[in-house]
Amino acid sequence: IKEIEALRIFGKANLLAGNVDRGQSQLIHYLNLKEDPSRRAEVLFEVGESYRLQKKNKAAQKMYNRADEEGRS
Repeated sequence: IKEIEALRIFGKANLLAGNVDRGQSQLIHYLNLKEDPSRRAEVLFEVGESYRLQKKNKAAQKMYNRADEEGRS
């Protein structure tokens, strides 16, 4: 696994384990490093889910919208 992909994997695993802040941080770091759009929509959605878990609904909706836009590209 490339280091950048490990960020995505660990970020998602941390979200699933309930470590929302850490998982969110790892996923955002992944997005900041990843220029290839191949997984961006998926990761943006996961970040949206992390915001939803934190009850930050406006931020969650923003990420869902960005995921939708990236998915269409």
